[in-house]
Amino acid sequence: PSQVYDTLAVGSLTVDLALTCKGTVFALKLLPSGSTAKTMLIRQGHTLTHIAITGLEWKDAATGAPHFACNQEKQPSSPKCASNYGARNHPCPSAEHPNCVD
Repeated sequence: PSQVYDTLAVGSLTVDLALTCKGTVFALKLLPSGSTAKTMLIRQGHTLTHIAITGLEWKDAATGAPHFACNQEKQPSSPKCASNYGARNHPCPSAEHPNCVD
């Protein structure tokens, strides 16, 4: 098998994202969170069905600094908003808190 792998060309993957947060556009790249990313080939029977890549995170395209969420604020500042009106990643607005953010 090593002879087969030795004949393969080096591959690369580039993923760019333009993210707009409150009117500001951020240019992001998907880059390894450490020194390298890890790849895995997944097959079902004799057929390669997926390629999994782990150890990646969104980073600023210019600086390479990790990118954090657009909005780190909650409305209200207590956990009542998301905890009572929706799941953590999908808060549901209510009449009391129309801009529920988590």
